[in-house]
Amino acid sequence: MAEQYADNNKTDSAVTVERIVRGVNFRTVDVVSERDFWFASVMGAGSSGSVRASATATWDVIGGASTLPLAVSECFLERLAIGETKRIFIKSSNDASDDEAECGGDPHYIPGGFGWLDANDDCEASTEVYNEDGTRAIYDGDPGNNAPCSQSQLLGLAGQTVLVPVFDQAEWQGNNGDFYVLGYAQFTISAYCFSPGNLTSGGGIAGPTSCTGSDRWLEGSFQEMVSLDAELGGGEDYGARTVQLTN
Repeated sequence: MAEQYADNNKTDSAVTVERIVRGVNFRTVDVVSERDFWFASVMGAGSSGSVRASATATWDVIGGASTLPLAVSECFLERLAIGETKRIFIKSSNDASDDEAECGGDPHYIPGGFGWLDANDDCEASTEVYNEDGTRAIYDGDPGNNAPCSQSQLLGLAGQTVLVPVFDQAEWQGNNGDFYVLGYAQFTISAYCFSPGNLTSGGGIAGPTSCTGSDRWLEGSFQEMVSLDAELGGGEDYGARTVQLTN
């Protein structure tokens, strides 16, 4: 496979793989090709010679990314099997689920299973697990009733798989909430209720299908997937990986 990709990236498809180094989370491929020397022969360097190239691809858990500005608590994530579809509540006018009662009652968690982060104009939040000095990064949040994105930006989320930050600790409440990001997970959204009247359905699981009153919930399942647009390492392992060329 390495030779096939190398051939596809050279006009005459004449590349030989000399060595492949297999590490726990990386692969290094060294290739060689014979090239004609159009001008070097004038200086006595011969008419052709070997030219070598090397590249290393590394994969790891995600340590930072630009994501949907929605943070999901580790407490809820630990209660879901990979691929299990479930509805998690940030706020509900109905009876709280067992998960909501357990996670929302912990003082380390802002009530509910998810909260909004401050977002840019593109409805994205850029976060990292650690600051440059190695301390835990903390981000302003808004776990309130309304999403920080426009209706047009939220349309079409159902059925999409998005990268979301996972937090293990939160402080304060309301518009003054802060989140500590622990890692990243891939979440496939099947339905959501972010503000009154904003209901996108398709999950088909049991439970309320209305989006009125104080109902605020997110429905879907976590997946094991790879995101190429993310930083390597530093976060907890929630099944989301990133791959980068590191050499």
